[in-house]
Amino acid sequence: AGGAGALAQILREVDMVGGLVRDTNASTISGQLAAMGKNKIGWLSHEAFRLANGHTLILGSSERILTDVQGPGPIDVVGDMLIDLDSNFQVAWAWDSFDFLDPTRKATLGELCTTQVVFGPTTYVCPLQKGSVANDWSHGNAIAYVPADGSLLRSIRNHDWVVNVDYKNGAGTVHI
Repeated sequence: AGGAGALAQILREVDMVGGLVRDTNASTISGQLAAMGKNKIGWLSHEAFRLANGHTLILGSSERILTDVQGPGPIDVVGDMLIDLDSNFQVAWAWDSFDFLDPTRKATLGELCTTQVVFGPTTYVCPLQKGSVANDWSHGNAIAYVPADGSLLRSIRNHDWVVNVDYKNGAGTVHI
């Protein structure tokens, strides 16, 4: 990922000699998600994983303001999305942690995202768009594909969980 700001982050595929094969960015992906009636992402996260069918699974992060859920009043909360990009890097499928996980369950260690560099074991710099500090609620670090049933294993670091998402190559129920 790179670029001048959060929405300018770029996902690029290059060949073995460094030639550009295809690319997209967080802004383009957000527009496609919005057209599908889904929450937008603010930035791309840790993972990109190529499937045998040529699709690429990525992690993106989104923010929501939740009221009286993870604290009193409105709180900025960061969640993750699993996104399936087809062989042309167009959104084919998405799974939003806000739709399938309990938002009242706070991050185990109270991890935070902030726009400022703060050194500490539970605070991370994130390109937030709705505030300067947010609860780093579902921080995902990895995706694994399970060929036997077409599901996805997804780490949710800030809950000390690994969940199995019913993906079935984009045709599953998306439930955990």
